Amino acid sequence: AFQLYDIWQKGFIEPEEVKEMILELLKESDLILPDEIVEAIVIKTFEEADSKRDGKIDMEEWKELVSNNPSLLKNMTIPYL
Repeated sequence: AFQLYDIWQKGFIEPEEVKEMILELLKESDLILPDEIVEAIVIKTFEEADSKRDGKIDMEEWKELVSNNPSLLKNMTIPYL
């Protein structure tokens, strides 16, 4: 699942990649959220996941996020994409 979010294959996840993934999941679900809500989700995600506070989520931080939020992996399985 980490590689799905690491759209640009840099070895870490940046806020724009999280935003793109959220927008794509919303589109696939025929849901529309205002940009402010999507931005709030991205900010909240990084507040929780970016423990190093360097503006990106690396594999170690991702593993910690997933261990605290197992539903992230469930939602990233092939039937959901």
